[in-house]
Amino acid sequence: MPGRSKSGDEVQVAMEVVTPQGEYGAMLIFTLQQGADGFEPTNIKVTLLPLGIAPTP
Repeated sequence: MPGRSKSGDEVQVAMEVVTPQGEYGAMLIFTLQQGADGFEPTNIKVTLLPLGIAPTP
């Protein structure tokens, strides 16, 4: 969010895909670091989204 984020903030982005074969989800987690042109993601991790937990729209 412009004006609210700062270096060192942890960001979590969740995504869920619903297909006829099932529901699949993952969460991308990273830490913001100040770069030359703005924030850059560091310490990037990807984890499975627990079953039955839908991301908040």
